Amino acid sequence: MSMDRPDHCPFAVMAAAIRGAAAAVVLAILVGCAALQPADTLDAQSAITPLQYSYDAASLFPLRQTNVDARMFRQSRNADGGREATISLEPCAGAFGDATGTDSRQAPRTWCWQMGPMGTTFVHENVDGHLVAVREQSSEDGVEVQYDQPVVFLPAIIAHDTRFEGQTPVRVLDLASGSQRDSGICTYTVEPLGLQRLPIGGQRVEVVVVREHRHLQLKMAESEVVITTGYVRDGGPAIQTVDEATTVMGLIRTTKHRRVERAAPF
Repeated sequence: MSMDRPDHCPFAVMAAAIRGAAAAVVLAILVGCAALQPADTLDAQSAITPLQYSYDAASLFPLRQTNVDARMFRQSRNADGGREATISLEPCAGAFGDATGTDSRQAPRTWCWQMGPMGTTFVHENVDGHLVAVREQSSEDGVEVQYDQPVVFLPAIIAHDTRFEGQTPVRVLDLASGSQRDSGICTYTVEPLGLQRLPIGGQRVEVVVVREHRHLQLKMAESEVVITTGYVRDGGPAIQTVDEATTVMGLIRTTKHRRVERAAPF
């Protein structure tokens, strides 16, 4: 059985505070604990082939202002008609910049990325050319997840049989007050699955499929999330699925599936 809440952060993070008394458990995070087994493809009707060439992060996800129509599905495309959404990327204030995205020390420009109505991820390109998530917010759950070391979600170079791994302390904060709700460790891997030609925005386009697998061990919850994203070269992220399983206090387990795909043509 799937228990869903609207509007969670894209690649994950999360937390849903169980409000109330001392027994209140905090969370329902967006990163996992039970064995998830999502398909190794974004579309079972389309073959996926190994990458023949390498791709750089800057071409797969150009950091430029974007706002395009999309559709969000909570089940399969056939079972759920979806709802209107947007895929957007805009300069924003963040951990490394002011409201213009930069500061006097020439820190990396920070961008606000929204993949449908699932929250905001603050991203930038680091000195190694990796695209990283600094923090993530969910206004629906009223939380912000901060990574001590930014989480790489798209390595500088994507090629066949490459794999990126990382680990960082993480804190879950109350979005309104900034007070800390929980803390723990986030462990993650990123690897390419291959190429697929998919019907997106009324066209058949070739996407580079990249999978992130995050595991979050907090004091009060354990969560696992698998994020599979299809990037169009020079066009950015065009489709994304998020599969997650969370166990709170070792007792309550929930699972979720979400899918966002671009509706506007390239």
